Amino acid sequence: MLNVYELFVIGIQKGTIDYELFKVWNRTSAIQYWYCAHPFVSALRSRVGNDLLFHEFEQMVQWFKADGAPRKRGWKWSRYF
Repeated sequence: MLNVYELFVIGIQKGTIDYELFKVWNRTSAIQYWYCAHPFVSALRSRVGNDLLFHEFEQMVQWFKADGAPRKRGWKWSRYF
């Protein structure tokens, strides 16, 4: 499920998934899922030494909580991010 949310965020950033539609459709579920998954993700990040695991999903939850919007990533620049 964590990978599915990561994929959704990448789709939002690339502009293939509409952020506003996804927010209305999945905001509460995403926030609740992150709340439950966060301890696991923190332990996994510590164990493998990679603080970027599931970073995109965590970032999406922050957008939802702050009522913010994502930064778009164009296809041209995707190899740099």
